[in-house]
Amino acid sequence: MRRRERTGIKMVVLAALMLGCLVGCRGNEGGEYEVPEGELHIFADRTTIVADGVEEVRFTLMFGAEDVSADENVQLIYGVNDKLSSADEVWCPFGVTTFSTTDAGKYRFRARYGSVESVQSVEVVATEEPATGAERHYRQIFAGFQFTSVWCSGCPALKQAIEAVQKRGLPLVPMAFHRNMGPQMVDPMTFVMEKTNDYMIACGSDGTSLPYFCVNMVKDKTLGGVHDVQQGSEVEAIMDFVGKEWPVQCGVAMESQYVEASATAEVTLRLCSNVSARYNYQLVLLEDGVSYGGEEYDNVVRGLATSAKYGVKVADGEVCRKCQEVSWKVSVACDRSWKAERMRVVALVIDPVERIVVQCGMCDLAGGRADYALENE
Repeated sequence: MRRRERTGIKMVVLAALMLGCLVGCRGNEGGEYEVPEGELHIFADRTTIVADGVEEVRFTLMFGAEDVSADENVQLIYGVNDKLSSADEVWCPFGVTTFSTTDAGKYRFRARYGSVESVQSVEVVATEEPATGAERHYRQIFAGFQFTSVWCSGCPALKQAIEAVQKRGLPLVPMAFHRNMGPQMVDPMTFVMEKTNDYMIACGSDGTSLPYFCVNMVKDKTLGGVHDVQQGSEVEAIMDFVGKEWPVQCGVAMESQYVEASATAEVTLRLCSNVSARYNYQLVLLEDGVSYGGEEYDNVVRGLATSAKYGVKVADGEVCRKCQEVSWKVSVACDRSWKAERMRVVALVIDPVERIVVQCGMCDLAGGRADYALENE
């Protein structure tokens, strides 16, 4: 499967390297490394790692006879797959002299020590993780970010197009974020968001024009209106685009219980990935059958697990290892005016580097359960 190139890395500050193996003579003559005085050289303890986010390279930086690897003024710089121009290079944090990744590729490292740059570079190849036999063919479920208002003249057509796609069995979960259109055009279902965490802006809009629609927070292909309301072909085209550019690599399972006494949804989540990677998650609470002005509205966004639009780190930001399930629990507060029996919980799995949704799951808020969605099931 084709995956967009990412640079998700794990960096650990190294306290000391190669202690006791260096001598204090010029050029380190007779030692492990021979470096001319006044020059900075970079060395790696290995040149091949597995891209599992755990296996790592440790670098030694020699400034003449001095090992400066633990100095806070050293910095690693790398390019990926021959992208070595300054615009493409990644500058690592100061003092970091280890590297691991979850993205296979060829990495070329150089280093700086203060104003001195290494006279050579080191190439490290990160290979794909070997198959385990436990990989699954997950079905890709798409998150539809639908921005709407009861005052929006073009919004009913978008709603009809989305419903047409769902009626044909395509795996789309729409989430209707209602908005006011002015001081005198107040939508009673408006979900207020701070500008810095506004999903509409995260999806590529300037936040002023309705309707607006995107899939998985991908900005590259969006809708500001539709013409085909019978088949929803424009909506489907976005789903096709996203699915081809970002093939699914993981699955999410979930169950939810509503606790009346505390008015909370208690959600248990499980995630499993065919590749080692880091993930974030977000939970979205939806209510169906909300009445206003003689109409009923479904998929109305009522609440989020966190106001941070790119979610919360799964496993505290540690790498989710290939084919190893991770589980956790989340409590989400509900308003007592909402009808829990008409509500659903949507789980969004988010790539924290590309900042897009890579998988989606959904179940009823009160007593709901959804297992991993697999192809051909």
